[in-house]
Amino acid sequence: AGESVDANGCSQSQLDDDGDGIVNSLDQCPNTASGINVDENGCEIITEPDEDNDGVADTADMCDNTTVNEPVNADGCALSQLDSDGDGVSDNVDQCPNSENGATVSWNGCQVAVQENEDSVTEDDSSSIPGFAAVTALLSILFAIRTRKDYTQ
Repeated sequence: AGESVDANGCSQSQLDDDGDGIVNSLDQCPNTASGINVDENGCEIITEPDEDNDGVADTADMCDNTTVNEPVNADGCALSQLDSDGDGVSDNVDQCPNSENGATVSWNGCQVAVQENEDSVTEDDSSSIPGFAAVTALLSILFAIRTRKDYTQ
C-alpha cells in the first residue's frame, strides 16, 4: 500500500519534474520555467518594481528616490525625507523634533527667539551669533571716538 514508483524506483513525492525545488506531489505549478524563483507551492514569485532600490515596492513606496543605502521605514521613507513635526526641517537634522505647530525655527529645527515690540514681531537672529552684543558695543564705541575726533579737528 505504498506509492507507485517509476522505472528508477522514484515516487511522485520524490520527483521534481520542472526542477524548481518543489517535489511534484506538492507542486501547484508543475511547469515552472527553469531558473525562476518560486514560492513554497512551486509557483513563480512575481516581484514588483523598486526603482530606488530601498526594499519597498514602488506601489507601496511613499518616498521616491531614496538615497542609496539609507535606511527606510515601512513606507520607504528615510529620515532625510521626513519632517514629523512639520517645521520644514527634515528629521535627520532636526535637533528639536517636537517643535510647536507654526513656530519659527532655525536650520536645526529649534525654535528661534522672537522679540516683540508694539509695532511688529521680528526674529532676533543676533542671539544665535556668539559675541554679537560685544562686537556691536565695541563698534559703537569706535564709531563714537572717530566721530568725536573728526568733530574736534
